[in-house]
Amino acid sequence: MTRLLPGLLLLGLLALAAPRAFGEEAETFPVTLEPKSPSLVLPARFQPGSKSVPLRAGAGGPAKGMDHRSGVIEVGATGARPRRFVIARTTAGEIYDLLMVDTDGDGAIDDETPIEARRHSSGQTRYSIFKLVLRVDHGTPAKPHVVEHPFEAYVAVSQKDEKPGTFQYKSIGHLGGTVAIDGVQHAVVLSDRNSDASYGPGDAWTVHPTTSGGVGEAHDFGKPLKLGARMLYLKMDDTGAGGARLTTNPGDEAPAMQAGGALAGEHPEDAKLPRADTPLPFVGGVEDAKAAALKIQGPIFLSFESDASQDTRAMRALVFTAKGVVDAATGLSSARIDMDLDKDTAAQWNVKEAPTGIILDPEGEEIARYTGYQGVTAFRAFLGYAHPWLMPSDDEPTLRGKPKSLHNKQVKKHLDYLKNNKNQGLMVDRIKDLGTRKNRGARDALMKFAVTRKSKEYVSGAFFALAGMGGRIAIEFLCGPKALGSKDFLVAQQAAEALGEAKDEAAINAILEVLNAKGTKIEVVSACCIALAKSSPKNERVIAAVFEYSGHGKDTIRAGAAEALGYLASDEAVGRLTLLLQGDKNTRVRAAAATGMGHTKRPELIPVLRKAIEADNAHTVRTAAHESIQKLQKGDG
Repeated sequence: MTRLLPGLLLLGLLALAAPRAFGEEAETFPVTLEPKSPSLVLPARFQPGSKSVPLRAGAGGPAKGMDHRSGVIEVGATGARPRRFVIARTTAGEIYDLLMVDTDGDGAIDDETPIEARRHSSGQTRYSIFKLVLRVDHGTPAKPHVVEHPFEAYVAVSQKDEKPGTFQYKSIGHLGGTVAIDGVQHAVVLSDRNSDASYGPGDAWTVHPTTSGGVGEAHDFGKPLKLGARMLYLKMDDTGAGGARLTTNPGDEAPAMQAGGALAGEHPEDAKLPRADTPLPFVGGVEDAKAAALKIQGPIFLSFESDASQDTRAMRALVFTAKGVVDAATGLSSARIDMDLDKDTAAQWNVKEAPTGIILDPEGEEIARYTGYQGVTAFRAFLGYAHPWLMPSDDEPTLRGKPKSLHNKQVKKHLDYLKNNKNQGLMVDRIKDLGTRKNRGARDALMKFAVTRKSKEYVSGAFFALAGMGGRIAIEFLCGPKALGSKDFLVAQQAAEALGEAKDEAAINAILEVLNAKGTKIEVVSACCIALAKSSPKNERVIAAVFEYSGHGKDTIRAGAAEALGYLASDEAVGRLTLLLQGDKNTRVRAAAATGMGHTKRPELIPVLRKAIEADNAHTVRTAAHESIQKLQKGDG
């Protein structure tokens, strides 16, 4: 009988945590969601955002008007064919007043009726405003589900013969329906908040009693909404809101809603991977990407694509939306080149097949390319060529072969930049400069530099530069034996102070281990207390440690813990700070308590600090109290 108790206890806890798993059926409430009039304006929190499309010269085929500019609108279920459009003037020197767009997704615009513009002027700027409806099939060949999505678009010109460079558009429609829950009619609203004519992640929804008036609070699609005692999820059979239902079952997801839809069957391993909140961002054309890369000294990715290529559509749907790809590509400036529209750029880069991808270094030199479909694993390996210039991330690819040699070359270049200099002031400036670049090559160079230099000023500078970069590898280094774990207490202290600036919860275990280790120097303990409180002020282990050390017998440790209490900012922490400020025998501790009050962001402590200025004879305490009053009055942390 005794052996059964742990199991019974576990079952009881599980039953409390998930009662529906023990016999209680999940509830489902079907709802029909239909398009509502675009004239019904939703509150701002539901409003779709505007998207910008780069325009290129030419129509890519016969089209009415003159001075043609063309582009594509990416809408519809993930992996759907983008919609080609052309804008034109009917009269030379006038506004662009014609829009021809592939409304039905058949790839052609010659069979479309031109949409005429509504004119609007503001100062010297003249706007051409278009209303259009795109028909999108969200279903499957066996079960089509066509939804009409209304959009508003515009282009702007300031000069008579100006040819616009961008085309702006946004969704102006939303879906609505009603459903009875416990005998009460409720309104359901779903907004195409990210203007992609595909209902799912990135959009907003709500449900509320129809008698409440207005529109309820916006919730991100995929997240539950609390209605009475229920946690309801909005689920659908496809991205057009077909087969919609409210359900208490978070796992009720139809296969058609999975990444890639029909394309998922060709690449099932990629389809199963987690999706990013937003796909890999593309900044425009090649020159746009080069300009963006120049600002951050980052790499460039050129994606040559064709709407007619199924591999292109699959990469858009399954690879460029994968969380692992988007995270690993941080710092990459990407350009999308439509080979059907921009044959000149394709020829310039000797690209003959879509999809083709090219990685350029920050100076614009090609270092790698691929042709054909690249799955998530292959594409992440391809990013290895850009690795030295990408920003640090928690999930970096292992480098081998040419990517590894490129990375090592970049690290050496940064190290030479640091080492080939004897001027102390210039050296510090260069360390800071590498820190601002926030790329992996600079990070790895700083780690090597920090373990080979004897100057504590240089080591400290490298530590703080790494803390500013952040990321798993930099934090692990700062927590490691060459930094926080160093036998040189000055190095350990500097590492702790740098970790305090990083404010990364991943460092907590290492800091606590050093804090509580026998023989840790008092200066390191003090810095560890502050680093812990900065990194995770709500963590119970952190709170316990800071309170414990605020009563320590060593003044240096007690002072560090006193300042750390300010970052906790709780009522209990404020109470302990007040006692230390008013009653501790040590001047340094009282000054630290005054400083800690300035970290709390609680202006009600100003009278306490003013009293200390009047009552305390120590100049350092009065100065610290005065500085904290100024911080609290300004609202600084």
